[in-house]
Amino acid sequence: MTKPTTHPAVGPTTTPRQLIARLAADEHLALILSWREQASRWLASRGIDQWQRPWPDQDTMNARILAGIRAGTTWMVYPSWTDAAPIATVTLDYDADPQLWLPEEAAEPALYLRRLMTSDDARCRGLGPRILDWAAERARDAGDRWLRLDAYSTNTALHAKYIEWGFTHLRTVEDIDNPSGAVFQRPT
Repeated sequence: MTKPTTHPAVGPTTTPRQLIARLAADEHLALILSWREQASRWLASRGIDQWQRPWPDQDTMNARILAGIRAGTTWMVYPSWTDAAPIATVTLDYDADPQLWLPEEAAEPALYLRRLMTSDDARCRGLGPRILDWAAERARDAGDRWLRLDAYSTNTALHAKYIEWGFTHLRTVEDIDNPSGAVFQRPT
């Protein structure tokens, strides 16, 4: 079954505990890139090598993020209907990376989560699991069996969090050009 590029509901949707998700627009690119840079510094301050350089390079990374925005797969997350400033972003799509997912896995109905980031002010405030729950609800409502993601291979603290949040670590793919080779899924 071929899935549409975006989910049927493209307007604002409510996440658990009243976070609001709206589709990102081109003008959000600079904010998303600044959050990635902030996250890179925060990770480095904790001795984690994730995101210490753009992958595979700055231009390609920027183009990939902009493509997600323009495809209608990147969301900005707000704390309520009245707050004007977003506090997080996430991309949800149906593109199973063939370097990471086996053909039989890619054939299963699954939604793939990418680039979950928060603002510095919102980091470590429990947004991650709430956004993951929202994404799983969207996947379930669209008839998908799995919510899947890949994580930076060396960030084992994050791997433990994903397991705590209901994901199963399937494997870590090595010897690929993608630094995010740890693959996880959870049922919707």
